[in-house]
Amino acid sequence: MPPLTFATMIVSAHELAIFAAAALVMVLTPGPNMIYLVSRSLCQGRSAAFLSLLGVASGFLFHMLIATAGVTAIFLAIPYAYDVLRFGGAAYLIWLAW
Repeated sequence: MPPLTFATMIVSAHELAIFAAAALVMVLTPGPNMIYLVSRSLCQGRSAAFLSLLGVASGFLFHMLIATAGVTAIFLAIPYAYDVLRFGGAAYLIWLAW
């Protein structure tokens, strides 16, 4: 496998849409942020809930971008880290299946 470069790590629009859909599903699952948004909407109204939603969404976006940049930096600095992650993930899935 050739070493990873910036050009080989660019994703297609289809892959980006799948990633965005998966991120949306994770964001919509109930959790502390959902309880926070519901409580703000019940106690302080629609405008406070909308501002809280913007804050939570921007926090998720920031976290996602920083995590992606960090993983990309690791894969560019250590090309075999991708193989370690890939084989480690496969071994973990085999262990789960067993």
